[in-house]
Amino acid sequence: MGNREKDQIGSLMVRVLDQDLKEIDMIVVEEFVPCDTSHKDLAINTSTITSLLPSQASLFSHLLLSSPSYRYSVLNFWTSPPLPTLLTIHITNTTTLYMDYTGCEMAQSLLWEMIELEDALHWLSTLGGAFSNLGEHNPQFAVRAGTNAMKQLVVSLRCGDQTVVMKCWLFIGQSLTQQGQFCQAARVVRWVWRCCHQPPLALVSCTSKLLNMCRGVWARLRHERGRGKMSVRRLTGSGGGGEQ
Repeated sequence: MGNREKDQIGSLMVRVLDQDLKEIDMIVVEEFVPCDTSHKDLAINTSTITSLLPSQASLFSHLLLSSPSYRYSVLNFWTSPPLPTLLTIHITNTTTLYMDYTGCEMAQSLLWEMIELEDALHWLSTLGGAFSNLGEHNPQFAVRAGTNAMKQLVVSLRCGDQTVVMKCWLFIGQSLTQQGQFCQAARVVRWVWRCCHQPPLALVSCTSKLLNMCRGVWARLRHERGRGKMSVRRLTGSGGGGEQ
């Protein structure tokens, strides 16, 4: 800082008062003290900051003592050389709260989206159960159950719940089993089983229910595959006996 710049900056004293007007801190900053002693009896310039939060006052004091550039800016703004300046800061705990309308609208939009998705999952789950039950006797309903499970999968992916996603894949595996597509159904069940033993699903407490569901679909798959093989053998045997 040049001598000309120094001559334009005076000394600063900062008083910090609490809500009861009791002095709780005093900071003296002297970047320039006039050499002319005739200024000793002159009045002091006074300035007041009416209200600062404790955190704001603490930050102001820290920067004033630790940052030369910030201290120079404060002196240049508040002081009126050649007289020293007394700056009084009043601490207040009163805060003004503002409504975050933008954040509220975002939260409301997200909340309603989750509600609608949850409602859609419940409806699709009800329809899927009905289609799957009818699919035991009609392959067309088994196909519709698989289509419904795919819709559930799309909704669950938007929700981001991996547990629901795995359930939807098991519903698809169940539909494939009912349609007689045993190889595809087996691949789906094996994939879900592997996912349940890997993070993040391996760390979730409800994963045990998914594993039980995998066992149930797998047992049904083996049963239906066994029935299919037995039917083929019977047809082959009866056909062979006719030729004899």
